[in-house]
Amino acid sequence: PPYVVYCGYNLVDNWTCGGPKGMLYNTTAKGWFNSAVFIDWFQKGFLPIAKKIPGKKVLLGDNLSSHLSLEVIDLCKLNNVEFVCLPANANATDKLQPLDVGFFAQMKKSWQSILTVYKQKNPSNASLPKKDFPSLLKGLVEKLKPKEHLPTAFERCGIFPLNPEKGLERIPDIQSTENIATILNKTILTKLDAQRFGNSQDKPKAKEEKDFQQERAIYHRGIQIHLHLLMT
Repeated sequence: PPYVVYCGYNLVDNWTCGGPKGMLYNTTAKGWFNSAVFIDWFQKGFLPIAKKIPGKKVLLGDNLSSHLSLEVIDLCKLNNVEFVCLPANANATDKLQPLDVGFFAQMKKSWQSILTVYKQKNPSNASLPKKDFPSLLKGLVEKLKPKEHLPTAFERCGIFPLNPEKGLERIPDIQSTENIATILNKTILTKLDAQRFGNSQDKPKAKEEKDFQQERAIYHRGIQIHLHLLMT
């Protein structure tokens, strides 16, 4: 079930009415997940479902520090759950995280549509009151039908059915990465060159050409070294 974390210190009753079936609610000072909230989700949201499934279960995480604690690890051991973390690389999220690959884009589009309708019906509201959020979230879940779309997202990432080649297909090869880096270098150099030395019609006269070209060569070399350091 969905797990909502509001920004606040106390959970008000009307913040929890009208949401999707089984939805759980919590609050933190900034509305972010922390270790305590994750443990609460693990115990109340994940385990009740996991216990109904025979055999070993797998829980995918994204290396967020609040997901990893001794209490969670102990709970995993007690309940035959393998906690598997995706590669600790921000660049891998859009390639190997099923929600990023096959769900979030449509979710954002649908949520924007729901908010637009809400705003048309409530023009005096400058923001979305928390008491109205659960019912709108229920509409979003019903519209998206996650159970129909998520299996395809897992398949595209090569997670289930397990197929490492699917995941590798989403990662650019070395040659592609080098080509992108080359194009990027040239684009940045051209832009900086125009800013420093002006356009081609602004080039110096012939007698100044030699000094001009030497200065430009030194400048280019410095920029290339800087770009190399940034990309390694």
